[in-house]
Amino acid sequence: MTARPLVLVIAGLLALAAYAAPPPAPPETLPAAMSRQVEDVLALKQKTDDAAAALRKWYESALDVLKKNAQAKGDLDAALATAMERERMSRDLTNQEKANLPLASLQVRNQFDQARVAQAAQEKAATVTLLRGYVATLEALEKRLTQKADIDGALATRKERTAAAQQLSNATPCPATCWPRKGRSPPPRPRLHRRLRVRRPRRRRRPRRR
Repeated sequence: MTARPLVLVIAGLLALAAYAAPPPAPPETLPAAMSRQVEDVLALKQKTDDAAAALRKWYESALDVLKKNAQAKGDLDAALATAMERERMSRDLTNQEKANLPLASLQVRNQFDQARVAQAAQEKAATVTLLRGYVATLEALEKRLTQKADIDGALATRKERTAAAQQLSNATPCPATCWPRKGRSPPPRPRLHRRLRVRRPRRRRRPRRR
């Protein structure tokens, strides 16, 4: 039961990675480039949905095994926990909900959550790769249209390329060295504590004897 989710994740990753391959021939017009991008986005979504459905199917089969084992042992709480998991498998659990799970159910749930996180990360990486390829395609198309003296087409391509580049910037995590960004404030700097001066009490002067 521990190896099957990893196999499903790897299969989903290979599907997403194969999807991000560059197109065989560059498009000749902006509408053709935009149409290809829409097709690629829809295909990526279908691959992602298929991988998520396969993982959910594995989790449901794992819950069936847990329920069967709980019923064989006469463990009512464990059997009820599997039924509850089916209703909330599409969302993250709170710390309290995880603490109330039996040990066997918790182990399977942790595997399921780890696979979900891996799939989400790969989906984001595939989306970034797709946007980068689209920006590069539009850049080449803009240059080609300019060489053909199609200035209106080149300007429209540049506008689309700027919008795609903005989407790519939003999808790409910003490292700590890229501050400041528009609309965001830089991270706060740690405050340096000043060295406190300890004031010593003043000595009282004794009055002089006359």
